[in-house]
Amino acid sequence: MFRFKGADVAYVCYKADSAAGAEATAAADTPRQNDQTPFVLVHGFGLSSFHWNRLAPVLAKASNRDVYAIDLLGFGKSAKTMPQGERLSTKLWGELIAAFAAEVCGGAYVVGNSIGSLSALQALACPSNGTFVRGAVCVNVAGGMNNNVRMLDTDFEYDPNLRLIYVPFKAVLAVLNALLKTKWVAKRLFDGVRSPEGVGNALKTFYPFNPEHVDDDLVKSVVAPAEDEDALDAFVAMLTDDAGERPEIIYDQVLEAARLANRQPPPLCIVWGECDTATPLGGPIAQHFQKLSKVQENDATLRFTVLEGHQHFPHDDEPELVVDSIMAWQCAVETKKV
Repeated sequence: MFRFKGADVAYVCYKADSAAGAEATAAADTPRQNDQTPFVLVHGFGLSSFHWNRLAPVLAKASNRDVYAIDLLGFGKSAKTMPQGERLSTKLWGELIAAFAAEVCGGAYVVGNSIGSLSALQALACPSNGTFVRGAVCVNVAGGMNNNVRMLDTDFEYDPNLRLIYVPFKAVLAVLNALLKTKWVAKRLFDGVRSPEGVGNALKTFYPFNPEHVDDDLVKSVVAPAEDEDALDAFVAMLTDDAGERPEIIYDQVLEAARLANRQPPPLCIVWGECDTATPLGGPIAQHFQKLSKVQENDATLRFTVLEGHQHFPHDDEPELVVDSIMAWQCAVETKKV
Protein backbone atom coordinates (compact mmCIF):
# COMPACT_ATOMS: atom_id res chain seq x y z
CA MET A 1 0.00 0.00 0.00
CA PHE A 2 1.02 3.59 -0.67
CA ARG A 3 -0.09 6.20 1.86
CA PHE A 4 -1.46 9.40 0.35
CA LYS A 5 -2.65 12.11 2.74
CA GLY A 6 -3.33 9.38 5.29
CA ALA A 7 -5.39 7.20 2.92
CA ASP A 8 -4.37 3.74 1.67
CA VAL A 9 -3.75 3.41 -2.07
CA ALA A 10 -3.37 -0.10 -3.45
CA TYR A 11 -1.04 -0.93 -6.31
CA VAL A 12 0.70 -3.80 -8.07
CA CYS A 13 4.12 -3.82 -9.70
CA TYR A 14 5.07 -5.82 -12.79
CA LYS A 15 8.85 -6.13 -12.58
CA ALA A 16 10.96 -5.80 -15.69
CA ASP A 17 13.16 -8.83 -16.30
CA SER A 18 14.83 -9.04 -19.68
CA ALA A 19 15.78 -12.69 -19.13
CA ALA A 20 12.51 -14.12 -17.86
CA GLY A 21 10.01 -11.61 -19.22
CA ALA A 22 7.68 -9.70 -16.91
CA GLU A 23 6.24 -11.12 -13.72
CA ALA A 24 3.47 -9.55 -11.67
CA THR A 25 4.13 -9.29 -7.98
CA ALA A 26 2.25 -7.76 -5.08
CA ALA A 27 5.57 -7.12 -3.33
CA ALA A 28 5.79 -3.73 -4.97
CA ASP A 29 7.74 -2.13 -2.14
CA THR A 30 10.89 -3.68 -3.61
CA PRO A 31 12.89 -0.94 -5.40
CA ARG A 32 12.83 -1.22 -9.18
CA GLN A 33 15.81 -3.05 -10.55
CA ASN A 34 16.61 -0.99 -13.60
CA ASP A 35 17.42 2.68 -13.98
CA GLN A 36 14.89 3.45 -16.71
CA THR A 37 11.79 5.54 -16.17
CA PRO A 38 8.91 3.19 -15.24
CA PHE A 39 5.25 3.38 -16.25
CA VAL A 40 2.26 3.99 -13.97
CA LEU A 41 -1.11 2.71 -15.23
CA VAL A 42 -4.38 4.37 -14.18
CA HIS A 43 -7.76 2.71 -14.75
CA GLY A 44 -11.14 4.13 -15.72
CA PHE A 45 -14.50 4.54 -13.96
CA GLY A 46 -15.64 1.61 -11.82
CA LEU A 47 -12.54 -0.42 -12.58
CA SER A 48 -9.19 -0.99 -10.85
CA SER A 49 -5.56 -1.95 -11.43
CA PHE A 50 -6.84 -5.40 -12.46
CA HIS A 51 -8.02 -3.89 -15.74
CA TRP A 52 -4.36 -3.61 -16.78
CA ASN A 53 -3.47 -7.25 -16.11
CA ARG A 54 -3.23 -8.05 -19.83
CA LEU A 55 -1.34 -4.94 -20.92
CA ALA A 56 1.03 -4.51 -17.96
CA PRO A 57 3.18 -7.64 -18.46
CA VAL A 58 3.37 -6.98 -22.21
CA LEU A 59 4.50 -3.40 -21.60
CA ALA A 60 7.03 -4.47 -18.94
CA LYS A 61 8.57 -6.99 -21.32
CA ALA A 62 8.53 -4.70 -24.37
CA SER A 63 10.05 -1.74 -22.51
CA ASN A 64 12.21 -3.65 -20.02
CA ARG A 65 10.87 -1.26 -17.39
CA ASP A 66 8.93 -1.70 -14.18
CA VAL A 67 5.21 -1.12 -14.65
CA TYR A 68 2.96 -0.07 -11.75
CA ALA A 69 -0.84 -0.24 -11.78
CA ILE A 70 -2.68 1.71 -9.07
CA ASP A 71 -6.22 1.79 -7.68
CA LEU A 72 -7.51 5.35 -7.55
CA LEU A 73 -9.12 6.48 -4.30
CA GLY A 74 -12.73 5.28 -4.34
CA PHE A 75 -11.94 2.21 -6.46
CA GLY A 76 -10.49 -1.28 -6.19
CA LYS A 77 -8.65 -2.04 -2.96
CA SER A 78 -7.90 1.62 -2.22
CA ALA A 79 -9.71 3.63 0.45
CA LYS A 80 -13.30 4.56 -0.31
CA THR A 81 -13.26 7.36 2.28
CA MET A 82 -11.42 10.48 1.17
CA PRO A 83 -8.59 12.03 3.21
CA GLN A 84 -9.82 14.51 5.81
CA GLY A 85 -10.87 17.80 4.26
CA GLU A 86 -10.78 16.40 0.71
CA ARG A 87 -13.56 15.71 -1.77
CA LEU A 88 -13.37 13.13 -4.49
CA SER A 89 -12.16 14.84 -7.66
CA THR A 90 -9.96 14.40 -10.70
CA LYS A 91 -7.66 17.03 -9.20
CA LEU A 92 -7.20 14.88 -6.08
CA TRP A 93 -6.48 11.86 -8.28
CA GLY A 94 -3.92 13.92 -10.19
CA GLU A 95 -2.19 14.85 -6.94
CA LEU A 96 -2.20 11.17 -5.97
CA ILE A 97 -0.59 10.12 -9.26
CA ALA A 98 2.06 12.84 -9.03
CA ALA A 99 2.89 11.84 -5.44
CA PHE A 100 3.09 8.16 -6.40
CA ALA A 101 5.33 8.92 -9.39
CA ALA A 102 7.67 10.91 -7.15
CA GLU A 103 7.76 8.81 -4.00
CA VAL A 104 7.49 5.25 -5.34
CA CYS A 105 8.92 5.54 -8.85
CA GLY A 106 11.32 8.46 -8.63
CA GLY A 107 9.72 9.70 -11.87
CA ALA A 108 7.38 7.93 -14.29
CA TYR A 109 5.41 8.00 -17.51
CA VAL A 110 1.68 7.75 -16.75
CA VAL A 111 -0.72 5.74 -18.90
CA GLY A 112 -4.44 6.27 -18.27
CA ASN A 113 -7.77 5.17 -19.69
CA SER A 114 -10.96 7.28 -19.61
CA ILE A 115 -11.07 9.12 -16.26
CA GLY A 116 -7.61 7.64 -15.69
CA SER A 117 -6.46 9.64 -18.71
CA LEU A 118 -8.09 12.76 -17.33
CA SER A 119 -6.33 12.14 -14.01
CA ALA A 120 -3.03 11.65 -15.83
CA LEU A 121 -3.44 15.10 -17.40
CA GLN A 122 -4.21 16.50 -13.94
CA ALA A 123 -0.96 14.93 -12.71
CA LEU A 124 0.95 16.70 -15.49
CA ALA A 125 -0.63 19.99 -14.38
CA CYS A 126 -0.15 19.35 -10.65
CA PRO A 127 2.03 22.13 -9.14
CA SER A 128 3.84 19.57 -6.98
CA ASN A 129 4.68 17.44 -10.01
CA GLY A 130 7.93 19.14 -10.98
CA THR A 131 9.30 16.71 -13.52
CA PHE A 132 8.28 13.50 -11.76
CA VAL A 133 5.44 12.87 -14.21
CA ARG A 134 7.62 12.91 -17.30
CA GLY A 135 4.90 12.35 -19.86
CA ALA A 136 1.50 10.77 -20.31
CA VAL A 137 -0.33 8.37 -22.60
CA CYS A 138 -4.09 9.00 -22.57
CA VAL A 139 -6.36 6.27 -23.95
CA ASN A 140 -9.83 7.67 -24.77
CA VAL A 141 -9.83 10.76 -22.55
CA ALA A 142 -12.99 11.38 -20.51
CA GLY A 143 -14.50 14.85 -20.42
CA GLY A 144 -14.90 14.87 -16.64
CA MET A 145 -15.45 12.71 -13.58
CA ASN A 146 -19.16 12.55 -14.44
CA ASN A 147 -21.83 14.08 -16.67
CA ASN A 148 -21.80 17.35 -14.74
CA VAL A 149 -18.94 18.44 -16.99
CA ARG A 150 -19.40 21.96 -18.30
CA MET A 151 -19.64 22.71 -22.00
CA LEU A 152 -17.20 24.90 -23.89
CA ASP A 153 -18.19 27.25 -26.69
CA THR A 154 -16.10 25.21 -29.10
CA ASP A 155 -18.19 22.08 -28.37
CA PHE A 156 -21.06 23.48 -30.40
CA GLU A 157 -18.73 24.13 -33.35
CA TYR A 158 -17.81 20.43 -33.49
CA ASP A 159 -21.41 19.26 -33.05
CA PRO A 160 -24.20 21.85 -33.64
CA ASN A 161 -26.81 19.30 -32.47
CA LEU A 162 -25.51 19.68 -28.93
CA ARG A 163 -27.40 22.97 -28.66
CA LEU A 164 -30.69 21.11 -29.11
CA ILE A 165 -30.10 18.63 -26.30
CA TYR A 166 -27.97 20.64 -23.88
CA VAL A 167 -30.73 22.37 -21.88
CA PRO A 168 -33.05 19.33 -21.48
CA PHE A 169 -30.03 17.12 -20.67
CA LYS A 170 -28.92 19.46 -17.89
CA ALA A 171 -32.44 19.50 -16.48
CA VAL A 172 -32.63 15.70 -16.40
CA LEU A 173 -29.18 15.56 -14.85
CA ALA A 174 -30.17 17.98 -12.10
CA VAL A 175 -33.17 15.78 -11.20
CA LEU A 176 -30.98 12.64 -11.21
CA ASN A 177 -28.38 14.29 -8.98
CA ALA A 178 -31.09 15.34 -6.53
CA LEU A 179 -32.45 11.77 -6.41
CA LEU A 180 -28.99 10.34 -5.82
CA LYS A 181 -28.64 12.52 -2.74
CA THR A 182 -31.47 10.41 -1.26
CA LYS A 183 -29.81 7.40 0.35
CA TRP A 184 -32.36 4.71 -0.49
CA VAL A 185 -32.62 5.82 -4.12
CA ALA A 186 -28.84 5.83 -4.50
CA LYS A 187 -28.53 2.38 -2.89
CA ARG A 188 -31.16 0.90 -5.17
CA LEU A 189 -29.38 2.23 -8.25
CA PHE A 190 -26.00 1.15 -6.88
CA ASP A 191 -27.24 -2.39 -6.19
CA GLY A 192 -28.49 -2.60 -9.76
CA VAL A 193 -25.33 -1.44 -11.52
CA ARG A 194 -22.95 -3.47 -9.30
CA SER A 195 -24.65 -6.83 -9.86
CA PRO A 196 -22.44 -9.37 -11.72
CA GLU A 197 -24.93 -9.54 -14.59
CA GLY A 198 -25.15 -5.75 -14.90
CA VAL A 199 -21.39 -5.29 -14.79
CA GLY A 200 -20.75 -8.07 -17.32
CA ASN A 201 -23.31 -6.77 -19.80
CA ALA A 202 -22.00 -3.21 -19.53
CA LEU A 203 -18.39 -4.28 -20.10
CA LYS A 204 -19.15 -6.52 -23.08
CA THR A 205 -20.27 -3.57 -25.19
CA PHE A 206 -16.67 -2.29 -25.20
CA TYR A 207 -14.90 -5.47 -26.41
CA PRO A 208 -15.48 -5.79 -30.18
CA PHE A 209 -12.63 -8.22 -30.81
CA ASN A 210 -12.36 -10.28 -27.63
CA PRO A 211 -15.69 -10.49 -25.74
CA GLU A 212 -14.27 -13.49 -23.89
CA HIS A 213 -11.99 -11.05 -22.03
CA VAL A 214 -15.07 -10.10 -20.00
CA ASP A 215 -14.63 -13.16 -17.78
CA ASP A 216 -15.58 -13.90 -14.18
CA ASP A 217 -12.30 -12.48 -12.87
CA LEU A 218 -12.81 -9.11 -14.56
CA VAL A 219 -16.42 -8.91 -13.37
CA LYS A 220 -15.38 -9.83 -9.81
CA SER A 221 -12.71 -7.12 -9.87
CA VAL A 222 -15.52 -4.57 -10.29
CA VAL A 223 -18.17 -6.18 -8.08
CA ALA A 224 -16.01 -7.03 -5.03
CA PRO A 225 -14.84 -3.46 -4.20
CA ALA A 226 -18.45 -2.29 -4.45
CA GLU A 227 -19.15 -4.33 -1.31
CA ASP A 228 -16.64 -2.30 0.73
CA GLU A 229 -17.77 0.04 3.46
CA ASP A 230 -18.31 3.56 2.11
CA ALA A 231 -18.37 2.29 -1.49
CA LEU A 232 -21.88 3.70 -1.90
CA ASP A 233 -20.77 7.13 -0.69
CA ALA A 234 -17.86 7.11 -3.14
CA PHE A 235 -20.23 6.06 -5.95
CA VAL A 236 -22.64 8.93 -5.21
CA ALA A 237 -19.78 11.43 -4.98
CA MET A 238 -18.39 10.32 -8.33
CA LEU A 239 -21.76 10.80 -10.02
CA THR A 240 -22.89 14.01 -8.36
CA ASP A 241 -19.83 16.06 -7.33
CA ASP A 242 -18.03 18.61 -9.48
CA ALA A 243 -16.84 16.96 -12.69
CA GLY A 244 -13.59 18.97 -12.63
CA GLU A 245 -11.87 20.79 -15.44
CA ARG A 246 -12.19 19.69 -19.05
CA PRO A 247 -9.09 17.98 -20.52
CA GLU A 248 -8.61 20.82 -23.01
CA ILE A 249 -8.37 23.30 -20.12
CA ILE A 250 -6.04 21.08 -18.12
CA TYR A 251 -3.68 20.69 -21.07
CA ASP A 252 -3.66 24.47 -21.56
CA GLN A 253 -2.56 24.73 -17.92
CA VAL A 254 0.23 22.21 -18.59
CA LEU A 255 1.44 24.25 -21.56
CA GLU A 256 1.30 27.52 -19.61
CA ALA A 257 3.25 26.03 -16.68
CA ALA A 258 5.94 24.83 -19.09
CA ARG A 259 6.09 28.26 -20.72
CA LEU A 260 6.50 30.03 -17.40
CA ALA A 261 9.23 27.59 -16.38
CA ASN A 262 10.95 28.10 -19.73
CA ARG A 263 10.99 24.40 -20.54
CA GLN A 264 9.48 22.05 -23.11
CA PRO A 265 5.96 20.78 -22.30
CA PRO A 266 5.89 17.19 -21.04
CA PRO A 267 5.27 14.79 -23.93
CA LEU A 268 1.73 13.53 -24.45
CA CYS A 269 0.36 10.65 -26.51
CA ILE A 270 -3.38 10.43 -27.17
CA VAL A 271 -4.72 7.02 -28.25
CA TRP A 272 -8.36 6.77 -29.37
CA GLY A 273 -10.61 3.88 -30.30
CA GLU A 274 -12.17 4.67 -33.66
CA CYS A 275 -15.57 3.24 -32.65
CA ASP A 276 -15.70 4.46 -29.05
CA THR A 277 -19.27 5.26 -28.01
CA ALA A 278 -18.42 6.51 -24.50
CA THR A 279 -16.05 9.25 -25.70
CA PRO A 280 -16.59 9.41 -29.47
CA LEU A 281 -13.74 10.11 -31.88
CA GLY A 282 -15.99 12.67 -33.58
CA GLY A 283 -16.64 14.46 -30.29
CA PRO A 284 -15.13 17.79 -29.26
CA ILE A 285 -12.42 16.38 -26.96
CA ALA A 286 -10.95 13.95 -29.48
CA GLN A 287 -11.23 16.53 -32.26
CA HIS A 288 -9.49 19.17 -30.15
CA PHE A 289 -6.43 17.01 -29.48
CA GLN A 290 -6.35 15.61 -33.00
CA LYS A 291 -6.26 19.15 -34.38
CA LEU A 292 -3.46 20.12 -31.95
CA SER A 293 -1.43 17.08 -32.94
CA LYS A 294 -1.60 18.03 -36.62
CA VAL A 295 -0.13 21.42 -35.78
CA GLN A 296 2.77 19.59 -34.09
CA GLU A 297 2.95 16.75 -36.61
CA ASN A 298 6.72 16.30 -36.45
CA ASP A 299 7.00 16.83 -32.70
CA ALA A 300 6.91 14.07 -30.07
CA THR A 301 5.41 16.55 -27.61
CA LEU A 302 1.90 15.63 -28.77
CA ARG A 303 0.98 12.55 -30.77
CA PHE A 304 -2.53 11.34 -31.69
CA THR A 305 -3.17 7.73 -32.74
CA VAL A 306 -6.49 6.22 -33.88
CA LEU A 307 -7.01 2.48 -33.36
CA GLU A 308 -9.24 1.19 -36.14
CA GLY A 309 -12.36 -0.68 -35.04
CA HIS A 310 -11.66 -0.31 -31.34
CA GLN A 311 -13.97 0.80 -28.56
CA HIS A 312 -13.34 2.37 -25.12
CA PHE A 313 -10.97 -0.29 -23.70
CA PRO A 314 -8.42 -1.09 -26.44
CA HIS A 315 -5.70 -1.62 -23.81
CA ASP A 316 -7.56 -4.70 -22.52
CA ASP A 317 -9.23 -5.76 -25.76
CA GLU A 318 -5.96 -5.83 -27.77
CA PRO A 319 -3.09 -4.89 -25.41
CA GLU A 320 -0.27 -5.55 -27.90
CA LEU A 321 -1.66 -2.88 -30.22
CA VAL A 322 -1.71 -0.26 -27.48
CA VAL A 323 1.77 -1.26 -26.29
CA ASP A 324 3.03 -0.74 -29.85
CA SER A 325 1.62 2.81 -29.76
CA ILE A 326 3.17 3.48 -26.34
CA MET A 327 6.58 2.17 -27.38
CA ALA A 328 6.64 4.15 -30.64
CA TRP A 329 5.83 7.33 -28.72
CA GLN A 330 8.26 6.61 -25.90
CA CYS A 331 11.06 5.91 -28.39
CA ALA A 332 10.37 9.22 -30.15
CA VAL A 333 10.29 11.06 -26.81
CA GLU A 334 13.58 9.68 -25.52
CA THR A 335 15.32 9.94 -28.90
CA LYS A 336 14.41 13.63 -29.18
CA LYS A 337 14.91 14.28 -25.45
CA VAL A 338 11.62 16.22 -25.36
